[in-house]
Amino acid sequence: MRAIACIVFVLALALRPVEAQKAGVGASVGGTEERKDALLVYGEGFAFSVKEPWGWRGDIEAARKYGANIVFFPEAAESRSAEVTIRLRVNDKVDENTASDLEADRDSYKSEYPKVQFGKLDVRHPQYGTFSELFFQPGAFYEYVSYLNPGPKSKISISVAMSKARSAATKNELEAYEMVLGSLTVLSDSLEVIQKPGSYGDPGGRGSRGFEHHD
Repeated sequence: MRAIACIVFVLALALRPVEAQKAGVGASVGGTEERKDALLVYGEGFAFSVKEPWGWRGDIEAARKYGANIVFFPEAAESRSAEVTIRLRVNDKVDENTASDLEADRDSYKSEYPKVQFGKLDVRHPQYGTFSELFFQPGAFYEYVSYLNPGPKSKISISVAMSKARSAATKNELEAYEMVLGSLTVLSDSLEVIQKPGSYGDPGGRGSRGFEHHD
């Protein structure tokens, strides 16, 4: 897994003070319609942008707990009570057989949850190869999993997953998942991040982390 790194709230150009940067990230209310701004997540060897749905808050600090680069939390009480999260993770690509990553997840779930079932997940990125499936055990969990392959020239793939306890995702939750997946844009697969004194990255020490706000 790549370093869990920096998130940039992008609107235009001018840099804002740190206090405004932190306040801006996650300032979302209302339905699931698309926002005009985007979050830029970057670290050692990667950078990507992704849009934050209305009613969801992107968080890179909490993402570490989930083994992800960024996690989105819903503001709706019903979704929060069902422990819904949308998580993005950058993976080093070893070949172009991205479908095998999904197969490996399927085998892992079969081993850990003998009663797991599998279903179709009809989502697609407008440009990247998309490999998706629903893993679920009624009354226990529903896991929506997609792997995105930006193409043979890219050194990375990105997984986009949404988890929900007990019941299937609602229409609004699925729309948020599709918006996050469809808005993702890989900007670099070879970014070099200079570690600043006092900053921190993933347990492996790659990259640094912080907030910037472009407006």
